Amino acid sequence: MQKVESSSIGGLPTYEPKQRVLAVTSKYRGLGDCGSQAKYRVENTALKLLEFKAKFACDGKLAPLQTLYRTK
Repeated sequence: MQKVESSSIGGLPTYEPKQRVLAVTSKYRGLGDCGSQAKYRVENTALKLLEFKAKFACDGKLAPLQTLYRTK
């Protein structure tokens, strides 16, 4: 994995206004056996990454996403 910055986000977004948390879920295949989920906090005009989970292996197994990053 490599940290990158982008002005666009792809996936299905949900937003919790009280907590100011944007969650973006992406499925890499229709089967749903791989994908990612990122959670961001809205701070002023920027998004701060809080957590990133993913399963990169599209292997037909519906295993849970692995936490790859969590803010301290």
